[in-house]
Amino acid sequence: NNLKTSGSQQLEILSTKVQALQQDLETSNQLAVELEEERDRLLDSLKDLNVQLRFREKEQAELEAELTASEDDIAKLKSALRIATDNIRKATERQKQEQGGQEAEGPGNS
Repeated sequence: NNLKTSGSQQLEILSTKVQALQQDLETSNQLAVELEEERDRLLDSLKDLNVQLRFREKEQAELEAELTASEDDIAKLKSALRIATDNIRKATERQKQEQGGQEAEGPGNS
């Protein structure tokens, strides 16, 4: 009779352990599903961030091209301004020389 009790107690203990293991397995499976869902959300976020990054890189390249073009325009304007300033200076000097020459030839000296 002791063997039967001992055997049935062992069976009961094993049954309890099996139930606990099944519960652990279900919990683990649920956690695995949740982790997969989180991984999918993170992958979607990563894809969105990559799209935004490519857009920002394209935008930056366009802005850099505009900046380069503006810098080129500024350099051309500076060059044109130097040429114009030089031409004005030369014209002013020529005008002063012509006026100085006319004064020397003026009516009192003829």
